[in-house]
Parts: sequence; structure tokens; C-alpha cells
Amino acid sequence: SYLMSLARSASRKGDTAVAVGAYLKVHGMNPRSSVGREALFQAAFTSYLNQDYDGALSRFADYKKKYGGKNGVASAWYTAWIKYLKGDYK
Repeated sequence: SYLMSLARSASRKGDTAVAVGAYLKVHGMNPRSSVGREALFQAAFTSYLNQDYDGALSRFADYKKKYGGKNGVASAWYTAWIKYLKGDYK
């Protein structure tokens, strides 16, 4: 819970590296829990918001592969949107 709070605070402050690192640490500690799944999605989303598109694509793909579900659908949408933003579309 401390690391999730740290990640949220760092994200609000604009410290992307700390936020993403904390989210990934939470996911690494609890990969099968709902908190761990949410942490991986938030790491991807934080990367997307801060225009780290390559990091976001990697994390969204990892999320879709491991979990799917409601956030898996959102991950697929963000993946397509990021590819559009990068000009990687037909």
C-alpha cells in the first residue's frame, strides 16, 4: 500500500520515473493479486500520459498477455491509439 501511494503521489507530482518504478515494484511483488494487476496497468498508463510511448506499448502488451479482462480491452485500445500517435498505422 505504501508503494502504491508513493506511485500515485509521484505521478501527480510529474515524477514519471519514480511513479512507474514504484508501480512495477508493486506488480513484481504481487503479480497475481488485483493490486499487482492494477499496478502494471497504471505503470503503462503513466508512461502513456508522459509520452513514453515505447514503454507504454511494452507494458500494455505485457498486461494484455498476462491478464486480459476489462483493463485488457483498455490496453488494446491504448495500444492502437499509441500506434496512431506514432504514425504506425495503415
